[in-house]
Amino acid sequence: MRRHFEEWGERYLDVDPESRTRSPAAVKVPCGAFQDIYDAWSGELAYDPSLVRSPVAIIRGEWDGMCTDRDARWLFDALNASPTRRDLKIGRATHLMHLETNRYDALYRETEAFCWGATQRRQSNDHP
Repeated sequence: MRRHFEEWGERYLDVDPESRTRSPAAVKVPCGAFQDIYDAWSGELAYDPSLVRSPVAIIRGEWDGMCTDRDARWLFDALNASPTRRDLKIGRATHLMHLETNRYDALYRETEAFCWGATQRRQSNDHP
């Protein structure tokens, strides 16, 4: 396992020609996604939720410390132009449930169910 990690680490450092000039060696990456998060926490979103016109599912974990019930309620209410909105909370899951062995299936099961349901609703609305 360590051999594989060391090989991966060397290849990762290769993506940044200056990575080995830093001490310790490190790949420089943009922080745009993190800046978006910090801005959102300050009340400045990169988009206007009231303009979203597609189905939306907010899927979060019961033990998620990043997205509180209050946060989810605010976003749910702000997505008022969405034809379908769902706020789904998966029990005993955290913010990183996509990495949790016991929550992975629940996350993707809920995601698929929402997507299939949204597709069915759009098709039935398109054909009277």
